[in-house]
Amino acid sequence: MTFGETKKLKKTVAAAAGLAVLACFCLLPPFAGMEAQGMRVLGSVLCAIAFWAGNVFPDWMTGLLLIAAWNVICGIPFKEAIGGFTGESLWLVVCACCMAEAVERTGLFARISWGIIRLFHPSFRGISLALFAVGLVFAPLIPSATAKAVLGASLAYSLAEAMDYGPDSDGRCGLFVASFIGFSVSTVGFASGSVFTYTLRGVLPAEVNAQIGWGRWLLSSLPWLVITLGLCYAGIWLLYGRKAPSRLDPAHVDAEREKLGPVKGKEKVAGVLLGACVILWIFERQTGLSAATVSIAAFVLCFALGLLKPEDLKTSVPWGLFLYLGAVLNLGPLFSSYGINDLLELAMTPLITALHNPFLVILAVGLLTLAIRFLIVSQTATTVILMAVLLPIAPKTGVSPFILGFTILATQQSWFAAYQNTVFGPARACMHGTLSHGKTVKASFVYAGSALLACLVSIPWWRLFGYL
Repeated sequence: MTFGETKKLKKTVAAAAGLAVLACFCLLPPFAGMEAQGMRVLGSVLCAIAFWAGNVFPDWMTGLLLIAAWNVICGIPFKEAIGGFTGESLWLVVCACCMAEAVERTGLFARISWGIIRLFHPSFRGISLALFAVGLVFAPLIPSATAKAVLGASLAYSLAEAMDYGPDSDGRCGLFVASFIGFSVSTVGFASGSVFTYTLRGVLPAEVNAQIGWGRWLLSSLPWLVITLGLCYAGIWLLYGRKAPSRLDPAHVDAEREKLGPVKGKEKVAGVLLGACVILWIFERQTGLSAATVSIAAFVLCFALGLLKPEDLKTSVPWGLFLYLGAVLNLGPLFSSYGINDLLELAMTPLITALHNPFLVILAVGLLTLAIRFLIVSQTATTVILMAVLLPIAPKTGVSPFILGFTILATQQSWFAAYQNTVFGPARACMHGTLSHGKTVKASFVYAGSALLACLVSIPWWRLFGYL
């Protein structure tokens, strides 16, 4: 059977299974404590999960079908079915994506990146550390994890070529993994780091969200960031760096900087705009200005100040992701309204009773996330679905919903299989066929182990914040 035939079979099986589950939930008598409408909502969500897992349709198309099913099959009013489109997180993503596009187009990203790289030692250890540093600088500024990973991989490719690292060599692989860790994994530490962090904010209860500002998120994640990045850096050196003796010629960095020419006016405007956004995000609680309001203002200024043209709105915003998020961000409210939360709480209570220790709870959530990522490719769907299951039982675990969600974000970026990570794939494509997936897999074990261990070590720190 060819790859295309296998893929088609997988889609067919997933679609048939999803529709069969939906039919069963529509025909079966309601579970105890639920009504027929709640059964249909649950059936439609399980059907959508099967479609997402089997990649039957693009994620956004399945999301729109789910909204239609809620309205037509479940009898939910249309206004309620599209409630996810009114959330703050969704509009944060739209506005922040435009800002990210402005930063890249003006050349500000390239100028800052090469400037930072020039500060580090030209050895493998120095350059891989530089990629970590550049990634950390841009982690809170560009909300698209895929865009950042692609930009980081492009830098890694240029550096690997300049350092004469051959195809599939340890040096080339090490620089690529360093770029992915620095540009993608580090985003978990920032509330504005990626679509996935915005998604988590979108599904958290309002009272929890009110306590987690930009600065508090960063402070809460500091131990995790330091431990994860430190262990990953050591792992990259041990796995790839010892056989990568080449050094980077500083002339290559100088040549890249010279290509950019003098600092342009639009670069300065983009820098000021980004800096102002970060400051206002940090002091959100003090100023009373929500992150969404600040982002909308910056979004308008990107066009008003000429950083983007009006026609750029068509390409700067990932509209497919917008439609998809508008659907999945409504799972939490609907689960609460139609009795599904009560069902999940009843079903999960025995497990939570057994996991009476916060260390065991966080370990279980991390391992569950790593396992489910083999079935659900979308990281956004992973976050939303697991949080929909965990939120009803969070009070009984003694662990804040924020920490449960953070653990999911922290451990879901593995790439053991090539299909598993929709951010990692486009990034590796930027290596232009010079790096096989298999060469990078052992680094995924390092990341997964480091991220989960860092969550467990962070527990005493999280106690100080009252999360446990």
